[in-house]
Amino acid sequence: MPLHFTCPFCQEETLVDDQYAGLTGPCASCGKPITVPYFAASQSPNMATTAMSGGQATATTPLSSSNASAAPSSSPARRSNIGTIALLIVAGFLAAGAVGGLLLAVGFPIITKARAAANRQQSSQNLRQIAAALNAYAADHNTYPPAFIADANGKPMHSWRVLLLPYLGKQNLYDRYDFTQPWDGQLNLALQPEMPEVYACPGDLEAVTLCETSYMVVRGKSTAFPGRQSVKPADISDGFTNTVLVVEVTGTGISWMEPADLALDSMQLEINSTSGSDISSVFVTGAHVVTADESTHFLPNDTQPEEIRALLTIDAGDYVDWSIMAQ
Repeated sequence: MPLHFTCPFCQEETLVDDQYAGLTGPCASCGKPITVPYFAASQSPNMATTAMSGGQATATTPLSSSNASAAPSSSPARRSNIGTIALLIVAGFLAAGAVGGLLLAVGFPIITKARAAANRQQSSQNLRQIAAALNAYAADHNTYPPAFIADANGKPMHSWRVLLLPYLGKQNLYDRYDFTQPWDGQLNLALQPEMPEVYACPGDLEAVTLCETSYMVVRGKSTAFPGRQSVKPADISDGFTNTVLVVEVTGTGISWMEPADLALDSMQLEINSTSGSDISSVFVTGAHVVTADESTHFLPNDTQPEEIRALLTIDAGDYVDWSIMAQ
């Protein structure tokens, strides 16, 4: 059965048949060596060690069922140690030539560049829909939602993503959410699997599978989401076209209900940095953002820190020339 993978080096999405579990070979996209682990469907105590005829790639059986992929944590809010959910393709090695030893890497990419382009387009559409919902909320309340609702001690309890549910056509889900409990209370966690599709980039397999958000706001002074306080649309003096509301993120392990977002003071202000605290995506050349006018932009990896900061602030007098900066 074909299963989804993402190369940890080049982030190319592919499918791989579970018959290749345990084999080692080069990624068909970037050529770096990878090993496909055993999937739950292919794990069996009777599985034998195999080797590809004439090649060097081997498939070694786990010694016991304890070596199988770990099950997700009982708390769906955090990503458990299940990296096998988003791994990659497999390639076999075939011997060729009488001199021997010449190996030909054969890849099996099924998800094509066209599929990646479709995922990128859908992620952009998701952001536009979220921005439209934020503006609809602001029209009703005269403010954007706060980044979070806090308890009496200032502890974040509920996310803006929950507050936005009625504006995403999810009134029933909103009505079943219990604001008297924290976001990870027993009743609320039962709603975790009902994450609106708009909160996950379709190319972000971990987000889709584990109900993690692919989109965050940036919290901090002079941003559209300073924290528990709310900002009015009229406060955005830099202009709607110059101010980012929501950004793309990947690999965060953050539940869609969790009141957690990026913090401006902790960001390196880079695109697709390895810090885990910046704008990022599964698309290796850049990441999406959406501005208050509901326009989406794909920021390339070489976007400068001062340009990113200018986009995130609402009242610094910044002007953005999108024709130069974004792709």
